Amino acid sequence: MMLEFIIFGSLVLLAYWFFTDKANRLDIYLAAIISFCWVFFSGLYGYRGSDYVVMGLNVFAFVAWTAGLVLVNKIYVYLFKEKYWMFVIFYIVVMVAIEFVGYNMWGIQLATHYAGIAGIEAMHMPWWWQLYYLTAGILFVKLSEAMKK
Repeated sequence: MMLEFIIFGSLVLLAYWFFTDKANRLDIYLAAIISFCWVFFSGLYGYRGSDYVVMGLNVFAFVAWTAGLVLVNKIYVYLFKEKYWMFVIFYIVVMVAIEFVGYNMWGIQLATHYAGIAGIEAMHMPWWWQLYYLTAGILFVKLSEAMKK
């Protein structure tokens, strides 16, 4: 599952980069830089089962975060631009749902022993990781907006 996502996510990002304009390419660069820093320096990305690590960087987590941030920004721009607080609620609910599905149905599980968030079988990570997960996309859309002004 992870290898397929790495390939698919990478191809989608490459196609998006190739077919979009210069202003939108900035989102990919920004998402890649943020994702690299988060995945490389956070130090907890190790999965049960197979891991795809290159020079200390977990490739699955890097591609997932990069593609996810770009996608979240596009969803915000096209569906929620004038409804910021609805976007915030949407983002948090969808993030927890994706984590739940990934953990329970797709078997994407960190090799950690933390409890899930709020008693839900999702986001088994330290509290500060949970905070990052629940705010990263929200902050990214605002950063993207600010950089395009």
